[in-house]
Parts: sequence; C-alpha cells; structure tokens
Amino acid sequence: MTIVIELPATLRPYASGESRVALDGQDSFGEALDALVTRHPRLRKRLLTSSGAIYDFVGVFLNDRRLARDDMPDLTLADGDVVSFVPAMAGG
Repeated sequence: MTIVIELPATLRPYASGESRVALDGQDSFGEALDALVTRHPRLRKRLLTSSGAIYDFVGVFLNDRRLARDDMPDLTLADGDVVSFVPAMAGG
C-alpha cells in the first residue's frame, strides 16, 4: 500500500526539497505521520508540538477533504490516498 504526502513550498526545504513523499506500508494517519517525520526529521518542528500533536495552524487534508483533529491519529488510510499539510500563512 502506498500513500502520498503533499507538501507546500513553505515546507519543502525541511523535506530535502520534495513536494511529494511516497510512503509504503502505513495503515493509519498516525503511522504515516511518524514515517514522514522519521524520514524528514526537520519537518517535526514545523508540523508537531512538543507533545506530538499537529499544530492548530496546520490544516490537514485527506484527498482534498479537511480532517478534524479528532479524526487524525487512528484514521485508516487506503492505497493511493493523498494527505496534504497546509500551514497558515501570515503577512503584512
């Protein structure tokens, strides 16, 4: 089973420049997230709090559907699913 993690331009420098990271063998969102930050450890501080929760300012989408925080850890993934992380942007 393969799932794909899509990363916006703001996160790519922390993932060796990759815009898409393919992960094999992860059955749940939590497993996929662990595999992602294991492969690209510099993403951890950009996505996760010190307790391991995803920051509130990071939107998470599964196949273009926004996920609720309560759904994430145990959410079962299927072959071909695409997970996207979208950090909020600020400017002025």
